[in-house]
Amino acid sequence: MESLCPLVDQIISALEHERRNSAFSADRLLKDLEPRISEIYSDGTNLGFPPVECREVDLKLQNVLAAAHNLVLPFLDAVTDKARNRWLENRTVEDYLEQLAYLRYELDKVR
Repeated sequence: MESLCPLVDQIISALEHERRNSAFSADRLLKDLEPRISEIYSDGTNLGFPPVECREVDLKLQNVLAAAHNLVLPFLDAVTDKARNRWLENRTVEDYLEQLAYLRYELDKVR
């Protein structure tokens, strides 16, 4: 999470800047961060089965990883339609922040 959160924070800031300034585009940042976020997503989804007491933490982690990956998904080489959907981006940011709060709560319970 230490490597993912700062990347997503950069994306959220860029998307907010883009909303305030129509001359600014977050596309370059999203494209640049896509490989690293995709790598973190891939690594995080290949962790194997968690211990029973960590099942909720694992579920919340998977949700956070998926939301972060969804932000850069249009820039993945395998995706041919590079169009961005602002409404989906906003909803994904909301989902990411919500899931991150749930993950932190679950982590506090197992610590």
